[in-house]
Amino acid sequence: KQAQLESMIREWKRLQIPLVKRSYCYSGMRLVSMGIALFLLIYANQNNEPFAYILALFLFLFFLFLVHRHQQLKEQLKQYDAMIEVNQKLCRRMDDAWKKETSDSACLDEDMISYDLDLLGPNSLYQYLNFAATPYGKKRLIALLQGEDDTIDAIRRRQEAIAELLDQKDFLLALESGGVRFAQDSHRFQEKDMAFLIDYANQGSTSFPMIFVSISA
Repeated sequence: KQAQLESMIREWKRLQIPLVKRSYCYSGMRLVSMGIALFLLIYANQNNEPFAYILALFLFLFFLFLVHRHQQLKEQLKQYDAMIEVNQKLCRRMDDAWKKETSDSACLDEDMISYDLDLLGPNSLYQYLNFAATPYGKKRLIALLQGEDDTIDAIRRRQEAIAELLDQKDFLLALESGGVRFAQDSHRFQEKDMAFLIDYANQGSTSFPMIFVSISA
């Protein structure tokens, strides 16, 4: 399993190489096209040359086209980075490397059960299981590990959901990489609850898979 994950990581990194080269190319073309357009505008203004104005307008439109394509390309690269990060995190779960990850679940002094059973805190079950991207998801995982909503029916529903998701590898990868992308963007926002997550997804961000909407709602 680990060899398969590492193979996928290598393949995604290989696919990134031509995209990175194209990204540098787009950056250079944007700079050149805008520079020439500005030069033509100055020349047209000083010499009253309508044809120079037309060329400057054409180059400006070409610049906008390059900006759009470059943004799409950067989104592709970010998506590959997110998928690589997810698989690297899975690989770390197959040895003790996951213990080096930063834990964001403090175990309260009075919570002796969570401490004794290593449910929370460094090198805990929470740290091993945590793939949550939102504060809500992290709090929910902590609550479940501490026994919240531990009725038989609730446990069975979660078991059924897990069994169904085990056969949906592409969906899980899209979900987890979407979480990575959201975590990368979340520093720009102050409100970090589920309602905001749904609003953010509904904005149609190209960096946010819409599957999050159906899951969160």
